[in-house]
Amino acid sequence: MDKAVLPPGDSAALEIVFTIGELSGHRTKRPAIYTAADSTRPAVFVQITINAIAADNSEMTLLITPQKFELPSYDTRDSLSLLITNRGDHRAWLDLVDFPSSLLEIQFPGSIPAHDSAAAMIHFRPEADSVSFSKSITIELGDSFHTRYTIPIKHIH
Repeated sequence: MDKAVLPPGDSAALEIVFTIGELSGHRTKRPAIYTAADSTRPAVFVQITINAIAADNSEMTLLITPQKFELPSYDTRDSLSLLITNRGDHRAWLDLVDFPSSLLEIQFPGSIPAHDSAAAMIHFRPEADSVSFSKSITIELGDSFHTRYTIPIKHIH
């Protein structure tokens, strides 16, 4: 949460991490949000449901390489490349949905022609070298399902 204390009527952003590891298929998690504002209902449960598909599944439109980053601190001075291959028969429209913008800058292709590839370049902000973090980059495909691809990025300081 971006605030230590949340007054009544105020709002804050929450980060909920949904780690599935190597699992695939439909998964549901129900994290609880606790509040002292309503003594009759101290917790509110938020349901998150996903359909996890293995990253190397040949039926997926995009192939993203590498599938994750695990970096020691000295690597943050370098840029990283994320190769995105469109295996589909139509242009793939992409949206960068979420990433740790306080730690990274990303140059990202807005679309990739059919059967072609493009690179996203990841640059670390100076603040990234002094902290350990485990975050992710989320890309959404402009298909009818709004398919999302998540690339974990872990930095150990």
